[in-house]
Amino acid sequence: MAVAVVVGLATAGPLRAEGPWTLLGDHGLTAGLAGPRGAGVSFVGVSVDGRTLAAVTASGKAWESSDQGASWRAVEAIDATTLLHPERAEAAPPGVPDALTIRHPYRAGWLYALADDLYRSEDDGATWVGLTDEAALPMIGATPSAIAFDPADPERIFVATEAGLWRSADAGLTWVGLNATLPNFPAGLFRPLDDGAPPLLEIEGLGPALLPGGAPRWILAAQPSPAAPADARTAFEVFLAGGAVGGSGRAGSEEAVTALAVSGGPEPLQFVGMRDGRVWISADAGASWRPAGEGLPRDGRSVVDLWADPGASLAAIAVFAGPSGGRVFRTVDGGRLWDDLTADLPAGEIRAATASADGEAVYAAGDDGVFFASASLRSPTPATSWQAVGDELPVAAPRDLFVNSRTGQLYVSLEGYGVYRRRAPDVLRSLRLLNAADLSDRPVAPGGLLTVVGAAVGTATIDGAPAPVLFASPEESQIQAPFDAAAGRAATVRLSTSEGVETLRFPVQSLAPAIFTTDGEPLVVDAGTGRLLDLTRPARPGSRVLILSAGLGAVNPTWPAGVAAPTENPPAVVAAVSAFLDGVPLEVVGASLAGGYVGAYWVEAQLPSSLRGGLGRLEIEAGGRRSNTVQLFLAP
Repeated sequence: MAVAVVVGLATAGPLRAEGPWTLLGDHGLTAGLAGPRGAGVSFVGVSVDGRTLAAVTASGKAWESSDQGASWRAVEAIDATTLLHPERAEAAPPGVPDALTIRHPYRAGWLYALADDLYRSEDDGATWVGLTDEAALPMIGATPSAIAFDPADPERIFVATEAGLWRSADAGLTWVGLNATLPNFPAGLFRPLDDGAPPLLEIEGLGPALLPGGAPRWILAAQPSPAAPADARTAFEVFLAGGAVGGSGRAGSEEAVTALAVSGGPEPLQFVGMRDGRVWISADAGASWRPAGEGLPRDGRSVVDLWADPGASLAAIAVFAGPSGGRVFRTVDGGRLWDDLTADLPAGEIRAATASADGEAVYAAGDDGVFFASASLRSPTPATSWQAVGDELPVAAPRDLFVNSRTGQLYVSLEGYGVYRRRAPDVLRSLRLLNAADLSDRPVAPGGLLTVVGAAVGTATIDGAPAPVLFASPEESQIQAPFDAAAGRAATVRLSTSEGVETLRFPVQSLAPAIFTTDGEPLVVDAGTGRLLDLTRPARPGSRVLILSAGLGAVNPTWPAGVAAPTENPPAVVAAVSAFLDGVPLEVVGASLAGGYVGAYWVEAQLPSSLRGGLGRLEIEAGGRRSNTVQLFLAP
């Protein structure tokens, strides 16, 4: 199986941990439109000299671009006197009485009407054609709110809609989105997924979004419904009347409930926060409710966020509005008593909170960034001082926080900018061992890889035998179990680090099959091309795939640990290996060590001549043990 393979995996193991905050995807969202969508844009304009493109997002932020939207800079305000003012017209498309009609400044007789769709007339309104209505959803989003014309090119127009900002180079026949670069990502809340993947992001008003491994942007999992007509056109109409440019702002919800959370454990609790500052708790799935006990503010400030411990029933965190005073509160007894964790948290609104998997660290996100403090969710011990978690984030309002309990990654959702990730600081306080293939606690086989989270490992042994260290950083290291490691028991893993010697236990089995994943996506390549299979390159019917795997045990001839396998005639796996797609057995052509890699195997499998398309469930098996289940993109 000698083949040139291009995957996102270093020869020493999986992707390294990030130190600073890293943006996941760009500012756009794939949603089946003419290009990536964003949140609503309420205004767009072009300067009289054509050099500056200006936009105001629905949140009220103002932006300018001097390169047709390739890059943007935030500005305090837009000077309306520098912008081209198109003229209004009275004509409207038949049956569209509420349309806002604009005259093209450089094309005699041309009119554009903004309504549920974008319309154009080339004969002063005698006849009209819809430009963007396609199937159930316009190709640039619903409810166009503003239009701008480029003095440098009469064919170039810009339109703002509830789905962001769009540009046409042919007067509206075709469109491209400018939302991948404009910091206007729709706000969302995190929902956890398995296998160490980035969490699902529940986009407000649109539905769930996923970020497949290696994908350039988040993908909306459900087709959004056209938005109801909004008053976003108000800003544009004021501008046409000679007024200043401004955002329409975001109207506050009048609903009483502002936050909710559900704890884990055998007797879960429901916590509901109210606009008037009250917190209600239910122990019977909402059949009855009791008010929270003592310790919470009684000054009418609204509850901004709630977090409930997913691993236990009684712990929760409540965040209250306000730039100062008590803002972050904790309960460890199911809400009967609360204590103030705010301590020396810097002044400013706090908008989201979460906690570490072990319940010993609390994270809070506010307008001035993300902060971290040691504070137990198991006992009412005082919180330590708050520390800033990096300073690389854009200045923007956070919408949500999430800690992946398995990988120790910390995620923050920022309004307009999207999702950022970094290693959570608390993981550096205690070491953890994970199966390196999928960052799980599944057993490792002899010759398998272990990820050490929380320390730079100098040397390592497993049951007294040397375990090669393949990679080491202060946040994450990787070691390989010897091929002759004893199986069927919890092995003793001794790690030498800068903090001293640590001893941990981890189960070892003779066979522990697993498929390598990165960010939850499988490392499976096309055997013919060596290219990683993903959303843009799905597996083809009748093709052969190479599945990067772990835990397949002994090989023939034997091979030493810590040494990359040869690319020509790599040692073959001794055990019989099977592969399954949606539960149906595949023909396994071969299984061997992965040439050029340490501790990894290639399983080559033949796909059937016809596939149903979409996502398929892929698994491997050895010695009667099944691997993790991964999703493989399939072409029909």
